[in-house]
Formats: sequence, C-alpha cells, structure tokens
Amino acid sequence: MSDKLTIFISCSHESDKPPLPFLHNIHVGAAQADSVFDGMLGDNIGENISEKNQFYCELTAQYYAWKNCDVEYFGFFHTRRYMSFNRKYLVDKKYKSKSFPRPYIVEKSPSESVLKKYCYEVSHILEIIEKYPIIAVLPEKMFDNAQKRFIKTQKNGKRELELMKNAITKYYPDFLSAFDNYMSSNMLYFCNMYIMRSDVFNNYCEWLFSILSYVDDNLMGRLPRDDGMMGEQLFGVYMTYIKQQGVLDWAELPRIHFSKEGGATKNFSCSRLGNAIFPPGTFRRNILRKIMKG
Repeated sequence: MSDKLTIFISCSHESDKPPLPFLHNIHVGAAQADSVFDGMLGDNIGENISEKNQFYCELTAQYYAWKNCDVEYFGFFHTRRYMSFNRKYLVDKKYKSKSFPRPYIVEKSPSESVLKKYCYEVSHILEIIEKYPIIAVLPEKMFDNAQKRFIKTQKNGKRELELMKNAITKYYPDFLSAFDNYMSSNMLYFCNMYIMRSDVFNNYCEWLFSILSYVDDNLMGRLPRDDGMMGEQLFGVYMTYIKQQGVLDWAELPRIHFSKEGGATKNFSCSRLGNAIFPPGTFRRNILRKIMKG
C-alpha cells in the first residue's frame, strides 16, 4: 500500500483487481465467509470487527483500516461506487452557484478508460486531497428529511435515533447542534464514502465507533445492516459539524455508479435512461420517487 493514499474498495464478492496502485479491494465480512477471495485483502486481519459485518456492512473495512493501517490519506469506496475527481463538479465552501452538480453519474464498470475520464491520475488526486482534509460524496436532495426517512426505512429507526442522540449528548455534546440540523435537513449523504487525512480519519472513527458501540449495547433486536445505515446518518452529522465549525477545508464530489458490477441490492440509479429523464437530485426525480412509493 502507498504510505500517501490508500482507497479501499469494499467487496462482498470476488471482483477484478482495480487498475490503479492506490485502489485496494478488501473482502468485507471475510471472518464469516465460506472462502477467502484469492489475492484480496480481508477485513479479518489484525484488530477487526469482521464478524459483525452483517450489521456494520462496509464499516468493517473502515474499522480494519483505522486499527491496522498507517497512511496519510484514507479513502473508502464500493465495488459499484467510486468517486469522480473531475474538478468541474467539485463543491466546497467557496462554491457560488445556486445549482449543484448531480450527485451521481452512471458508467458500466471501473475500467481504466472510465477512471481516466474521471481524472484518476495520482498527481491530480493528490492535489485535491492535500487541499481538502475531508472529501465527501455530494449529498442528495430527498423529499423527507434525514430523521423521517430513517424512521420510514429502518425498522429500529426511531429507537436508533434516540440512542444515537443519547450517546452524543453524553459523550460529544458539541455535536448536538449538528445532529439536530442534519436530521432536519433533506440533503442526505449516502454510501459511507469519503477520503480523509489520517488525523481527521482517526478522530472520526473514534467518534463513530464509540457511538455505534453505545447503540449496540442498548438496542434490543438488532437487524442486519443496522450499524451500516446508522453510519450513514452519523457521517451526515459529522460533515454538518465540520461545516459549522469552519476550521477544516472540505469538498464534495459526485459518486460514480457502475451498472455492470454485481451487488446484494438492486440499484435504480443504474439506469442510463432513468438518469437522462429524471436526473439525480432534481425535483423531477423526487416527484418520481414519491409516485413510486404510492
């Protein structure tokens, strides 16, 4: 691994090796898998929570990296979702336009030619990450705010939100305003995807996993993916806090969805025609979501 930048690609099935040296596939949930993926890093090495993958999803890769890796910048993507590094679509605190870029782009697969299209040159990426200690994917505008959507989509949602807020109140009261602001916002962060400088990453992980541990210890009847979904909410809270504090420079970039890559969930966003007619993040697309929900 590079001691400058390592981007981990969370995989739950065998996948081709990424074509660039700083991209590393990592087998998530390797501790409970029937077989290891040949030539792929596993999240069950060293200090890890790989056996909790059914609850933590891609966060087991982030925990592994936090406890076992020493690099200057950490990044986390998925087999089917990368980040675009095209500066044309970069949003930061100096961004002036009233309209934001679409939150995601659709391509067939992460081929070398596709990645080149989205500026996957080491020198270019380093220029960006050295300027911004934290880079997130662009938030997506939804009909419901974060709190309402989480309660609607998660069986344990109401109780989990209560416990997350209890943990923040008890251990991180400075984050309460960010928690309330994000939960009332309809600009939502998805996928647990980001790039962070090591000091920011270490602080974030200490904060994130301590809150999730508190919820785990106090939640009855845990369900698969609970912690992974809570992680998405908490990342939104963390980004809101970063923006409120105004100390760190931050940036946001679109995510790229790869329609030909396999995965456990069906992905409506991976329809080129759908994206053309109903562009991501637009009012038109949100109307479609409402209609589809009945």
